[in-house]
Amino acid sequence: MTTKEWFEKVRETDKEIRALKREFLIADEFSEESTKTGACVLSLKAYEGKLFALAERLFSEKTEIFRVIIRLEKTPHRTILSLRYLTLLTWEEIAEEMDMSLRHIYRLHNEALVAAEKIVEQL
Repeated sequence: MTTKEWFEKVRETDKEIRALKREFLIADEFSEESTKTGACVLSLKAYEGKLFALAERLFSEKTEIFRVIIRLEKTPHRTILSLRYLTLLTWEEIAEEMDMSLRHIYRLHNEALVAAEKIVEQL
């Protein structure tokens, strides 16, 4: 797995957790409107268990990514990777945040990934 694929995997896990949270809130709201049957309570507990397991995995993965990012020498590289993979901003949001063109953000991102790959290889 490349460094980029590893970083993207964390983004996908984060998205999955967000989706599960939304589903959980909807299920919880529905269960409050109806009587909380045993099956409903078990279903909510299953959601909670899945959310907790994913959240633990995500925290662990983000911690590992953070350990790589903080070892990068150039501040813009640290910033772009942090905004993209830890904060989950879009490319457009990153460009605005860093006050750079989108094209320059893409170029900088590629440089940062190459630098991060070298760090990962050393670990």
